[in-house]
Amino acid sequence: RNGRITLGLKGLGLVDGAPCAIVAYDSGESSFAMAMEPAPGMSIDAVGSSHYFGDIYVDLDSMWVAKAALSEFVVTDVTMDGAPLANSVVERTIGIHAVTEHALEELARVE
Repeated sequence: RNGRITLGLKGLGLVDGAPCAIVAYDSGESSFAMAMEPAPGMSIDAVGSSHYFGDIYVDLDSMWVAKAALSEFVVTDVTMDGAPLANSVVERTIGIHAVTEHALEELARVE
């Protein structure tokens, strides 16, 4: 179940010298529940929550995403046949950076 997803314009910035709109996104509080039966008569249940957020940099000339960042936190409680099995907390960060013509030129100079 997704939380209340929000978007907001944070302002303007530059990515590789190109002007970009910076858009913030936030998933809000999301939750999940998974019920599994790996073998007959055995039940494994996982319940938890997730929250992810970040910024998207949109090139104002091309309207393409020039850069994006994501941070996520996931908390999970797992039980097997009703008894606690495992708890976990995962934090992840992901960055995406478009390869521009300028970046390709710089890369060619290095080689």
